[in-house]
Amino acid sequence: MGRTRRMAIVSVLALVSLVCLGMGSMGQSVKVTKVPEPDRLFTAEVVDAEDTSYTVREFSVEGLTLVPVTLGKAEVSIDFAAIRSVEFQYDEPTLAAVVTYRDGSTRKVRVEPGVNFYGRTKWGMLRLAARDVRRVTFVQQEATPAP
Repeated sequence: MGRTRRMAIVSVLALVSLVCLGMGSMGQSVKVTKVPEPDRLFTAEVVDAEDTSYTVREFSVEGLTLVPVTLGKAEVSIDFAAIRSVEFQYDEPTLAAVVTYRDGSTRKVRVEPGVNFYGRTKWGMLRLAARDVRRVTFVQQEATPAP
């Protein structure tokens, strides 16, 4: 009886271990295989939470060239063309941001931490969740839309 019980326990533990190992790839893939085509072309300097900086072309929020924010109870979309920079401060579970407009004025807002920024760098495609961004500075807007 003791041996059968031990075998059952070992079998259950082995099965649980296999299931847990299989869960390692759950969630978002680490590969970026596609960048949404933006509605307009912007280049931005992005600094992430680890102080790594990137020059990103075709920068967008899931293909749109606006930053979706919450201001009070209102949901607002701020056009990239109006923004000089955005400074993010992640304080789980919220993501606060200070938007500096091209005219020099500023506004404190909130951003959903899971919003994804996309673009292209000289070494490949980029996807970065808003929670992992420290600063975005817009450096250029192209005159023509993406082909």
